[in-house]
Amino acid sequence: MSIISNGKLNDARVVRTRKNFRDTFCSICTTKPLSDITITEIADAAHINRKTFYLHYKSINDLAEDVVINISDEISSGFISDHSDKGLSANILTIYRYIEDHKAVMTTLLYNNSYLSVSKKLIDAILSLEYFEPFYQVNPVPAIIKGYFTVIFSIYQRWYDEKSMPDADAKPATIEELADNCAQMLLHGANN
Repeated sequence: MSIISNGKLNDARVVRTRKNFRDTFCSICTTKPLSDITITEIADAAHINRKTFYLHYKSINDLAEDVVINISDEISSGFISDHSDKGLSANILTIYRYIEDHKAVMTTLLYNNSYLSVSKKLIDAILSLEYFEPFYQVNPVPAIIKGYFTVIFSIYQRWYDEKSMPDADAKPATIEELADNCAQMLLHGANN
């Protein structure tokens, strides 16, 4: 991904520059389709020379991948290692709270059709976290695990939409109840 050698990736200036590019991408992505974002636009908005962009990334897609890795790392930093029902529920809640705390960019990356390739990479990055390895041991068909998680993200969006426009007769579930129900679905199937 990066043009800069791994030895320099921890250099404070490199870290700052890459964060600036990621933040700029996240700001711009909420206003336009991925295919319309240009390197010049990113560099100008970040107040960094376009040549510097190429020292860090090969393309906008390369930058988007760095954003995905960063989001996955931020989400996993809040995970607990408990693989029980409660642990899975807590980790799904961590994902949901991250989405809520970064609503504009996460809505774009997860639910906007022009970011479908980024959404797939984001779900794959989250599911590649060490915490989820036991799910692949129990069910060796990755498409099923990814499918369930795609549903979990869709459930969150549906819940958020319904919460925003509540039905007068229905009491919306809390985000904690939503995470608990999704954990149960992952662990025991959709019938529970």
